[in-house]
Amino acid sequence: MTVDASVTYHPDLTALDQWVCWRYETVKDKLTKIPYNARTGGKADSTNPKTWVSFQRASATKGYDGIGFVFSKDDDFAGVDLDHCRDASTARIDDWAQQILNDVAGYAEESPSGSGIHIWVRGHIKGDRRVGYLNGHKIEMYDQGRFFTVTGQPIGPIRTIDNRQAALVDLYRIVFEPAAANGHILPWTPRPRRRPRRQAPGRGTIGKERREVQRTLRSRRYLWS
Repeated sequence: MTVDASVTYHPDLTALDQWVCWRYETVKDKLTKIPYNARTGGKADSTNPKTWVSFQRASATKGYDGIGFVFSKDDDFAGVDLDHCRDASTARIDDWAQQILNDVAGYAEESPSGSGIHIWVRGHIKGDRRVGYLNGHKIEMYDQGRFFTVTGQPIGPIRTIDNRQAALVDLYRIVFEPAAANGHILPWTPRPRRRPRRQAPGRGTIGKERREVQRTLRSRRYLWS
């Protein structure tokens, strides 16, 4: 992979040696982003710093679909992952996700598919839960043991990554502890959760998602051999 000069990578993140490469692979009929060690070519571990490298090393390594930043217990970064909340063709953001963007006020990027949003702030996740659904919308929160894909495609202004501990606490309560949220209810339209049907790789929903993602990556010149 070679860094595209048309994108912007946040200097607060590139300053740390907490980077991996990643590649799309099908795991149990699901298209999954698998992290790799740019130094050895083996799989990376989001809990093992020995498998991480510098931004320069990761971004210069060929043969992967992208790069990612690993959250570590030794840094003060935290991340919020919002799934399926953005129209990749029009850039329109769903109201519920826009409200979280406004409330958390961190540095945000679009996901590789263009349909999700990653937010970086400084702070820590106080509870034990990390993945939740609120009215059908999937929200993930991490501060260690996980990597976020990084596209260098910011959403909104390129903010400094500030401490937003109070906002993280509020969001955690809304998602995981609604009874303790003091009536702070986001105006989200309920959406039923449906169990996806299993399909063979390369066909149906998985195949369509794979093709859409690859078209997006190619348009940004992220795929290099």
